[in-house]
Amino acid sequence: MTVKFFARAREIVGVREEAVDIKDASTVLEVLKLLAMKHGANFNEYLFEPNSNNPHKYLRFLLNGRSASTSDQVPAGDSVLAIVPPTAGG
Repeated sequence: MTVKFFARAREIVGVREEAVDIKDASTVLEVLKLLAMKHGANFNEYLFEPNSNNPHKYLRFLLNGRSASTSDQVPAGDSVLAIVPPTAGG
């Protein structure tokens, strides 16, 4: 699968996107945990609330262009997960 990073996440991991090998029937949360392990403490702090396995409430996730929850399963094949930071506008 491909994971796309934006804003602060991109700064931490150093790339716009990366290919990630996942097991069949992985959930979005499992992919996030895998990424946190791969990219270290700074990325883990960016993704997850302190002392928790819960992602920060202000982060949004898109799976193949559609809003996704952490319990959603990643479809087999060429899936794309985007980690979307909070935005502001006016």
